[in-house]
Amino acid sequence: MSSALQVNVQGYEQLKNKLRLIANDKSKRREVLLILRQIAKPTLETAKRMAPVSKKTHLAHNQKITPGNLKKSLGTITGKNKENPTILVGPRVKGSFKGWYGHFVHEGVNVYNKGFKRKHKKGVNNSSAVRRTKSNPFLTRAYQQTEGKVTADAEAKFVKFVQRRLNKLQ
Repeated sequence: MSSALQVNVQGYEQLKNKLRLIANDKSKRREVLLILRQIAKPTLETAKRMAPVSKKTHLAHNQKITPGNLKKSLGTITGKNKENPTILVGPRVKGSFKGWYGHFVHEGVNVYNKGFKRKHKKGVNNSSAVRRTKSNPFLTRAYQQTEGKVTADAEAKFVKFVQRRLNKLQ
């Protein structure tokens, strides 16, 4: 035996129309990126604390890499997608930042003998690596440590953002 329950929600169509207006707002991207940068701050600070520092200066690709360079290059990077605002945390490489080798530190890398030339044959794995450097996934650990706080903070800030936008439309 089923009984029909009718619910009449007043103002639903207006709310739906207002949410559509928010979605098409041009200044939304700028404000969302600002909120995302604030949310990413704890992860960035943790990553800077965990970033390894070399003991000595070395030369790579004709660039002098000083100790602490990777830590200095860590920052927020704005994603290029115009429809979906994105902020990334990682080593920066543009401008005066020289964090191009950050993924080598994070993932580890094969080390070959000096003068080694790879033979590129299809289907043949020619692994002549002398050894592999140990990976140091400091960015992954920083993310795992701050994940819960960032998620709760993001949820609260975006609820305030949507409410503020709805209040502007009234």
